[in-house]
Amino acid sequence: MPRNVGYELPGEAVGVRIKICSVYQPVMNGAEAIEVDGSTIDECLRVLISKYPALEKLMYDGKGILSSCLMISLNGQAVLPGEMNRPVKDDDEIFPFIMIGGG
Repeated sequence: MPRNVGYELPGEAVGVRIKICSVYQPVMNGAEAIEVDGSTIDECLRVLISKYPALEKLMYDGKGILSSCLMISLNGQAVLPGEMNRPVKDDDEIFPFIMIGGG
């Protein structure tokens, strides 16, 4: 069950933290991070979307594939599109963010 992050209650189970990009915060009531339970990156993102369905159109294309302008990091390291089934554990941090190009 997703939990908004702000503080942890004594004895509360620790999950995987998903840091929320500022672009997504308006559809998540301003949440900056949320904790979810999941065993892979993909599973954690699916739990996030089950809690905030409006994110699906922002993060995935019409075929359920991650948007090509979305990047994912796990504990500060880039995750390649083929690595979405990478295992995660409690205290890991997933950060989905939009790539911005320019020049």
